[in-house]
Amino acid sequence: MLQNLANGLTLGMVYALFAVSFSLLFGVLDILNLAQVSIFTLGAYLTLACARLSVPLPVAAVIAMLGCGLAGVALDQALLRRLRGRPAAGLQTLVAAIGAGTVLDALMLGWMGPDPQTFPSHWLPQHTYHPTAGVTITLAQLLCAAVALAVMAVLALALARTPWGRRVRAVAENSTAARVSGVNVEGTYRSTVFLSSLLGGLAGLLFVLQFNSITPDLGHSVEIKGLAAIILGGMTSAVGSAIGGILLGLAEVATIVAFGAEWKDLASFAVILAVLALRPRGLLGARLAREA
Repeated sequence: MLQNLANGLTLGMVYALFAVSFSLLFGVLDILNLAQVSIFTLGAYLTLACARLSVPLPVAAVIAMLGCGLAGVALDQALLRRLRGRPAAGLQTLVAAIGAGTVLDALMLGWMGPDPQTFPSHWLPQHTYHPTAGVTITLAQLLCAAVALAVMAVLALALARTPWGRRVRAVAENSTAARVSGVNVEGTYRSTVFLSSLLGGLAGLLFVLQFNSITPDLGHSVEIKGLAAIILGGMTSAVGSAIGGILLGLAEVATIVAFGAEWKDLASFAVILAVLALRPRGLLGARLAREA
């Protein structure tokens, strides 16, 4: 029981971080950027490339996160920015993001090939800990949980206490009023896209550190988990999305124990259907006002 709890919490932390990267974009830009799943995969591949060059893990993580942040901004500036403000921009942006993600997936497939990839055996943290009888936690799991928790805590403080956070909240509330008040709206968009992509890449990095298996469709394997987490927590709430990701990780491990690994996606679909039926705005999402 305790082992399952430990596994669920460490996995849930990664889902939480990925969900927060989704939620941050949705809250500010009001779009569901599905190219984020490809950024997730890019974070894993950039880390692998650094590992093959024997770059230390902390340095590799910084390189991977910066690379994902820049890739996200490049996609936004080249394509998605042009669609903002247009009629039916939400649907157009959703389709454009899927297309951009498909192109990025194809580039990664040509770069790394279709076969599963693993890190060099000497590069990954190998230590294990036994906090109590029958419970084994790897150093990689501890690092993933600690980093994800610390990053989400810092992000929550930044959104609540810093000038950047106030600008983000102002733009998310009303971009026109924020622009009139002197806020650099486009700059806020870019910084939000950069940070969201950086977090998505970090989530991909942390995920593969635990499982040591990278494939071109890695991001798509967790796409439904990220969506389920933000629906559970609330589409507009980063904190709610984080809580949703942790709960989803626990639910997934419980599903594997009860029904087997082939049923692991059952938890995600069950969460989505239950929340949409019983509490559409999620655990911490704000109630949406109906327009006349």
